[in-house]
Amino acid sequence: MMITKTLNELSQVFEHLGYSGVEWIKPPKWELGHIGVPMFRFAKEKSCSPPELANQVVKEAKDLPASVSELRAVGPYVNVFLNWEVLLKQTYSPDVLLDPFDKKSDLSPILIEYSSPNLAKPLGIHHLRGTIIGHVLGNLYTYCGYSVIRYNYLGDMGSAFGRLCVGVRALYGDTWKTRQYSMDELYAAYVGYEDHADEAAKGAFTKALEFKDESLIPFHDEVYKVTREAFEYVYEALGVHFDVWDGEFNYANQNKKLLPWLKKCKGISIVPSEGTQVLKFDNDEFPSLILIKSDKSSVYLVRDILSAQYRMNHYGVSKLLYVIGSEQSLHVKQLRKVLQCAKVLSHELEHIPYGLMKISGLKMSSRKGTVVMLQDVISQATEEMKKRMGQKGEIPQLDRVAKEVGVGALIFGQLFHGIDRNVEFKWEDIFNVEGDTGPYVYYAYARLSGILRKLELEDVERPHTFRLPIKAEPIHQLLFQLMHFRVTAQRALSDPSVFGRYLVELAKASNAFYHAYNISKETDANIRQTLLWVLKLAQSGLREGMKLLNMNALERL
Repeated sequence: MMITKTLNELSQVFEHLGYSGVEWIKPPKWELGHIGVPMFRFAKEKSCSPPELANQVVKEAKDLPASVSELRAVGPYVNVFLNWEVLLKQTYSPDVLLDPFDKKSDLSPILIEYSSPNLAKPLGIHHLRGTIIGHVLGNLYTYCGYSVIRYNYLGDMGSAFGRLCVGVRALYGDTWKTRQYSMDELYAAYVGYEDHADEAAKGAFTKALEFKDESLIPFHDEVYKVTREAFEYVYEALGVHFDVWDGEFNYANQNKKLLPWLKKCKGISIVPSEGTQVLKFDNDEFPSLILIKSDKSSVYLVRDILSAQYRMNHYGVSKLLYVIGSEQSLHVKQLRKVLQCAKVLSHELEHIPYGLMKISGLKMSSRKGTVVMLQDVISQATEEMKKRMGQKGEIPQLDRVAKEVGVGALIFGQLFHGIDRNVEFKWEDIFNVEGDTGPYVYYAYARLSGILRKLELEDVERPHTFRLPIKAEPIHQLLFQLMHFRVTAQRALSDPSVFGRYLVELAKASNAFYHAYNISKETDANIRQTLLWVLKLAQSGLREGMKLLNMNALERL
């Protein structure tokens, strides 16, 4: 493996000097070096300054790999400069360069909860961020060698369900519990609640479902079936799938089991107050909250506690990831603390927060019916790409290509800016082929494919003799990006936008390579074959990177 061999050899150099477990980073600027090694940890152990230690390492390092041309101290870092021609000769296959990490067979699975919409409401554009961020995290964890359980936890009870019952009863009379519905009918009833508002009835239905009133269960099951079918249709268009579908209702009516258990926990206390049961944290670490209301119904933290316990016991996971909005940060902290106090959380529970999706600066509301439907957005994205591509002449399979690029543009739009930021949805930003966008990445890949098509080459063989052209910097820059593919995938496990930005840099380097060399007119056979090999590496990097971001590379646009 091109870079792995070099890193292994470099690790031995550092270990010989007494520095084990070095971290590799990508320097912020090409001119500063091609790989960076931070010296902060080692300097702390030796009670000296990191810049001082970096200089010392550079002076003492011996027997560098042939692929390394120089070590240089740059502030608190030891930066590595590479010999690109040697590295190219060590690259026997692009697949080896980009191979996933070995399976971590000694670790239990990672469970990722994401999307998690409510019943009876179509997926809106505001669901796009959490759904894509969570699914791509699953791709990245899988690539990095982890077993992943993709978990969709539906909001299928609570006050929203009580609201739905009132709306449906008003529209369909005595048959409302037994008839069949479409998704449009359910959503219309949910939004139409305001025309038939009845808070007492809403509360009664909410409580009745929580305590599993048998007369409501057939209606609940019908709503669940219809909603899930509608969700799966949209998920399929996005290339999203789940290993497990779960819902709050599976953890309803367990208050009598939960409260005695929590009352025994150190670090928290359950205090009666005016007919309610209040959860308090020792030393006021977090705000208190009502767990059980005066009517004996519970808040959704109760179901989350029970669900988390089930996930850890049933699946034996090593980590729970919750991909939910940043506005839920306090809720996740309270959940984590309760599970720790109950000695249920033996492993890590991590919140992956993301910012709001806005249109014209306004947060959308399903209750007011102001949600932009995700299916409509996907259809509009497809039509927009179809129109833009049609202006460039005849394109084979235009409908399929336009849908792939349109959906890919939507997906990539969620993965470029830091996920914790609030974002405003703008069509012009998503479809800009010259910007940091999905279409830009698609076109970079298609341009490289076009060269092979023009040369009538189905595949490229590894050169017997590598020879770089005199002006080789575009090749160096491209290899620089490719060699950071795997380490960037690891860094993106906490924020997949890290990989989104990396993929744009790889696309830019690929475009620079495309414009720098006219391979079809190159007369030196060895240089020509070397350029084709580099092109194949770039193609593979873009294709595999797009796959990690749930985008399908296309040979022709």
